[in-house]
Amino acid sequence: MSYSTLGRTFTGSNGKTFRPSMFITLTLPSYGRVRKNGAPVDPGTYGYARAARDALHFSKLVDRFVQNLRRVAGFDVQYFASVEPQKRLAPHLHMAVRGHLPRAEIKQIAAATVAKAYRLLKAIFNTAIGDGLIKANPCTIKGAGKEESPERPVLAMKQVFVLADAIDPRYRMLILLATFASLRWGELAALKRKNVDAVAGTIRVTGTTTELKDGSVTIGPPKSEAGKRIVSVPELLLPDLAAHLNSYAEKGDEGLVFIGPKGAQLRRANFTRTWNRALKDAKLGGFHFHDLRHTGNTFASQSGATLRELMNRMGHSTTRAALIYQHTAMERDRAIADALGKLAEEALSEQDPDGSGT
Repeated sequence: MSYSTLGRTFTGSNGKTFRPSMFITLTLPSYGRVRKNGAPVDPGTYGYARAARDALHFSKLVDRFVQNLRRVAGFDVQYFASVEPQKRLAPHLHMAVRGHLPRAEIKQIAAATVAKAYRLLKAIFNTAIGDGLIKANPCTIKGAGKEESPERPVLAMKQVFVLADAIDPRYRMLILLATFASLRWGELAALKRKNVDAVAGTIRVTGTTTELKDGSVTIGPPKSEAGKRIVSVPELLLPDLAAHLNSYAEKGDEGLVFIGPKGAQLRRANFTRTWNRALKDAKLGGFHFHDLRHTGNTFASQSGATLRELMNRMGHSTTRAALIYQHTAMERDRAIADALGKLAEEALSEQDPDGSGT
């Protein structure tokens, strides 16, 4: 996510540049319909206890909503807001936001926020059942934990290489590995030379960075065991990977693979300007760095990888079964990487002679 507080700009028919804002009002559905005097339309079904709990925890939901809003928007959204109690103490959030997102995305973010909270609560009760504290999970609302997050864009194969060629050369492999090795920003920023085998074409993921509010960056282990993995790199990229290690990476086994032009550790805030300039030069808009990983996962799926192989390659697991099968045979992972390389070669070979490429 960019640390910029500025939203998207739009150019009007008169040539002027506009940076629109928006106003959002949110509440919870537990309060139901009320009459003008504040009395429930259907008192027999009005959940007084639920409404009281919602009023107590509404501020936490608002905080989570803002976090999700910023994540989807891709920048540090600024806002001015107040929570106003309506009839029967139903809290309403009134929020003036600097920047603009489509109404459909706002509704999806709100729904996803509630769904995530419900899944967490359900997981807590499941733990309580396992500890013998309760006999049954009270979270039984069907579909309450299901969310439909806003669909992120996927680049075409040629667009990935156009973007990689448009960015500062020291970050070219950052773009390509985020896409073709399904690596997260933090995993790339923490990647060390000793974990890269440019001959065998493998990357061992053992750490990730965390950027703190004071601006410092720490390196720690991935959030889950599934995040610790070995990923194969398409053979097509191996010469470029070796060249990057020779030209831009820190020296020594403990040296970072990706550093800034002055030798400093990568920070999102410092990278944002470079990223935005590359997007502009590549004529791409509304695209976040994390969308590269999403794009690469889509390519891997198209190459014929099974669900379990995808989970292993992504370092992501949501069930115990996925963790069991995370150690997919490296031969199959190599086949996936090579299939990705063939897709890239086919796309590049079809380019116009005067088009952009590697």
